[in-house]
Amino acid sequence: MAKPRLKDVAQAAGVSQGTVSNVFNRPELVRPELREKVHEVAQTLGYRGPNPAGRVLRAGKAGAIGIVTSNPSHYFFDDPFARLFMSGVTDAMSETGSTISLISTQDGAVADRVISDALVDGFIVLCAEEGDPLATKAATRGLPTVRVDAPSDGKASGVIIDDRAGARMAARHLIDLGHHRLAAFLTGSPGLTGEYYCGAAPERARGYREAAAGLPADALTIEHTGSEPHAIRSAMERLLGGPDPVTGILAMSDKLAITVLAIAEAMNLRVPEDVSVIGFDDVPEAALCSPKLTTIRQPAWEKGAAAARLLLDEPARTVELPLQLVVRGSTAPPGGPPQAR
Repeated sequence: MAKPRLKDVAQAAGVSQGTVSNVFNRPELVRPELREKVHEVAQTLGYRGPNPAGRVLRAGKAGAIGIVTSNPSHYFFDDPFARLFMSGVTDAMSETGSTISLISTQDGAVADRVISDALVDGFIVLCAEEGDPLATKAATRGLPTVRVDAPSDGKASGVIIDDRAGARMAARHLIDLGHHRLAAFLTGSPGLTGEYYCGAAPERARGYREAAAGLPADALTIEHTGSEPHAIRSAMERLLGGPDPVTGILAMSDKLAITVLAIAEAMNLRVPEDVSVIGFDDVPEAALCSPKLTTIRQPAWEKGAAAARLLLDEPARTVELPLQLVVRGSTAPPGGPPQAR
């Protein structure tokens, strides 16, 4: 049996095809009693409404934006920074009535097909490495594209922060407090981008090293701990348990820093009296943990909103967002009392 079409509903209801179209697309233009009649006929015939793909072709606009990421899809729900970022994206897109489509590039074959076929008006490419084939494929669709954590390449716009400067700021804060034995905890592997932070890990490592350049060569230890608690604890036991222990930990994200705080408590270490900890991002949880986390604030919500709004801008350009040191209770001079809680 042939699938019922819009014209079949119009014929059975005794109205024009335009009236049926309005009932499903612009119901406010149709009298309530006529809307009810058309819906009853459609239900009897098994007609479920216009084909979304056909509607896109007629309107020339999908009303959706594709968010392309090399991270697993659950990152957007598990990570506090990602939730803030996506809140900014969705709030800005609500101004135009658009929705989002999440596209994870972890399964390359599936992502390639989804990017090729996605009914979207543009792409926001999040944390894709330079030359990422799927990010490149998104750009070849000829749709507006914004790269997050990468500058404009002349075709796509970009939203960035100065990761190196932020890391320098974090390390300098601890050094100014008198810490001369520091450890930086990063995600990812040496020489590679972070598992969730694309180019941020190597850039922040450079910033930490630059801040520690005037200290003895062994003053800063770079640890690629990843985000697994057992690896973080192993590094902390090794670095804080010797005769010359580290007194300050630089965590490349608040999520990682909050894990450090929990492990320190389990190890009967006092923060900041035994070890100071500073994060990066200033997610809401940073002000709620105990002690409250000193961190580098990047405007996560604004980052998402800027990415969404840049899709409407021409020509392509780069927007750089500011960073700020937020001092709370997790940092103090070595062996000293907390500054503020």
